[in-house]
Amino acid sequence: MSSRPAVELPSPSTLDQKTLPAESQGIVGTVQRLSGNHMPGSSPSQNGQATELVSTQVWIFSGKVQNMSPRWALAEAREHPGLIGWVASDAEGRFAVGLPEGEYTVLAQYEEDLYLNSFQGDGSYSSVEVTEDQTTEVDLVNSENAVF
Repeated sequence: MSSRPAVELPSPSTLDQKTLPAESQGIVGTVQRLSGNHMPGSSPSQNGQATELVSTQVWIFSGKVQNMSPRWALAEAREHPGLIGWVASDAEGRFAVGLPEGEYTVLAQYEEDLYLNSFQGDGSYSSVEVTEDQTTEVDLVNSENAVF
């Protein structure tokens, strides 16, 4: 994760269709899905190694989210009190969202589940810090079908 100066970023969509104010700081990144053998020294062409850029919804939650599984059912996620909303990643897997300063958890949607295979030592998903007038870069990588 790295930070860079921000420009005005789009606001997330919300469950209640509420319009949130535009922000000059937030999160930008990509959604990727890995498959095949990603072992060090392996040749991508020989091992079916692939990185797919994914167009999907990126869900945003305020603060840390406790969960001990990389997959989280949408029905449960919709009820979480920290749910802010979501943004779409484009055909190249890129997304951007403007947010107030603070800590956020972002997950990519795959069918009827959210996915993030990155955890902190306290059992929560890894979170992202948004600071004033900066964008924080993050890659959401689904590695369920990859071998390391």
